[in-house]
Amino acid sequence: MPIFMPSMDRCPFCDYLAGLHPVTILEQGEQVAILVTRWQRGQGHVLVIPIAHRPTVMDLGLDPV
Repeated sequence: MPIFMPSMDRCPFCDYLAGLHPVTILEQGEQVAILVTRWQRGQGHVLVIPIAHRPTVMDLGLDPV
């Protein structure tokens, strides 16, 4: 069954890495970054996102687009 994603003009995760939204990057490697947004501070969790843009989580194992 295919996954249909709504089209977005911008990827919010790419915007975090580009510094377009308030974020604290805790660690950044070659493949992933670990960050906390201002809305998450004090809530006890972090985001782990790929450095290279991926349209869906199903695309994580693929070469960069």
